[in-house]
Amino acid sequence: MGVIIISLPAFMVSEGLSALKVSGFAGMIMLPWGLKVFVAPIMDRVTFISMGRRRPWVITGLVFASLGYVAMGLISDPLNHFTSFMIAGMVASACTALMDVAVDGMAIEILPNKEQAQANGLMWGGKVFGTAITAWASGLTFKQVGISWTLYAAGFTTLMFALIPLLIREREGEKLLPWTEGAPPNRLYRINKLAGQIL
Repeated sequence: MGVIIISLPAFMVSEGLSALKVSGFAGMIMLPWGLKVFVAPIMDRVTFISMGRRRPWVITGLVFASLGYVAMGLISDPLNHFTSFMIAGMVASACTALMDVAVDGMAIEILPNKEQAQANGLMWGGKVFGTAITAWASGLTFKQVGISWTLYAAGFTTLMFALIPLLIREREGEKLLPWTEGAPPNRLYRINKLAGQIL
């Protein structure tokens, strides 16, 4: 978010793009975040349950967001191929929003009620801190190494974050990867957890 929502529009202004064009870009990049309400019900019903209810969505979001950043970087002279650049940015943003919905759902489902408020604060603080750091860092690198290499670095960093859900199970006993051993928690486990939250 720091790269494509803050630094990139600022860089576009410094390169002489009109305020209308820059604000249009920022608006289109933010649009997928407003559509999260439609994604959550789908995510509740469609999943690869043996790997976890949310974990496959988190991995998918991170991997495809990474590819979106790389696609943006591959567009030569992006400020003169603005539409293609904006579409690739929307893909990266949509996948990041997808991952955000999945992480929030995972936190609600896994964490005990008494820990959820603190976790939400830490998650939001981490998001803001990460946005600030990447906005600052990409602001430096846009001028030093160019748009493409900055976006490649964003893609690589995002892909590195995908290692976390790739290496850590959502719940004990689930499959780490589709071809590894494991199974979803049994129905009784889920019922007991739900009953514990209600009580």
